[in-house]
Amino acid sequence: MVVVAIVAVYPAVAFAEPASTVPPSAIDGLMLSQPQAERVMGVALPNVQRQSATFSLDTDRSDCGSVVMASVASYDRAPYVAAHSQALWDHPGWFTLVDQSVAVFSTDDEARDFTLSEADRWRKCENQAVNVSELAIDGSTLASTAEIRRVTQVDNVIAVGYSRNDAAYASCQHVLLGERNVAIDIRTCSTVSKSNGERAFDLMKIVGPRIWQA
Repeated sequence: MVVVAIVAVYPAVAFAEPASTVPPSAIDGLMLSQPQAERVMGVALPNVQRQSATFSLDTDRSDCGSVVMASVASYDRAPYVAAHSQALWDHPGWFTLVDQSVAVFSTDDEARDFTLSEADRWRKCENQAVNVSELAIDGSTLASTAEIRRVTQVDNVIAVGYSRNDAAYASCQHVLLGERNVAIDIRTCSTVSKSNGERAFDLMKIVGPRIWQA
């Protein structure tokens, strides 16, 4: 079960009054840096892939949205105006993986509606298996099964843990935050241990407050 403590997503110190909406030009500042991801995950992540879009992923449960990870299939149904994604991993075949996607919407309501609708979709796959077809970093297609656990939601933050079974077993955590006119999506996975794989919320506590600084 994923337990979400929502403290520290909001800034602990005062900042200048933010703009009415976060501009698309601020999106790079909402991305995790490589050292930040490495510090939280506890391993070096020398391999990085970045793109100005979300990643490609297909499942046999399209009604469950991006429960496994942020994907084109879900985000392209939403009216975002800009999106960036990145993946960081330790070595080919990875023991440790971090995915992040950031989407900027025109209005706060659009971002919040997207987040809440995703929460409803994720719950459709609670305690169920989802078959996944994912485009690998080397261009090949990886088939796996995700055993989705219970979805936890506190206001505009949703989180879910799941196990991923393919050539190796991995434990993963997926967290989505909708704040102001921004949605931030983070997934962490590890083949080493469950605790190592479930660190997406720790990473969200780093980038979440930046939304109010943008």
